[in-house]
Amino acid sequence: MQATLQGIGLNFPSQSLTITSPLPQFLVSDPARPSTALQAMADASSSDLEISVLNDSFIFHKLTEGTKILNQCRESSEASHLTTHGTTEPKHIILCAGGELPPPDGTPLFDIRIYFTALAAMRNDVETRQNECYLGMGEILMYGEVVTSTQTILNE
Repeated sequence: MQATLQGIGLNFPSQSLTITSPLPQFLVSDPARPSTALQAMADASSSDLEISVLNDSFIFHKLTEGTKILNQCRESSEASHLTTHGTTEPKHIILCAGGELPPPDGTPLFDIRIYFTALAAMRNDVETRQNECYLGMGEILMYGEVVTSTQTILNE
């Protein structure tokens, strides 16, 4: 199976690393059309912004701080983010505003630049943009190398 997947260009990590806790997620907009909403969130505070929803809380970080937090989470030896009360620790969201993209080592399994390039090429083939305020499908992306439940993230 591995040989087949490598034959179509998928690469596997050289080391076996088991991550049992969610890692921070990147919230990114197309660098060619940076989202004003992401920029407003990044500008809202000079420090991290925390939002609580139901049983979860999310901490939003600017890219410069976020990459440090991502590295700390990867190096962490904690097996779980569960507390004694059964609630989870805050989920970290790294805001990439103003056309910023995460560094390649921040998303080693997914090249966000190639994603947005392919999206733009497809969009140019399929439609002409008449309203520059319009955000098309896929122009804002949330990427996490390891997440808990995708459905929970979408619901909240």
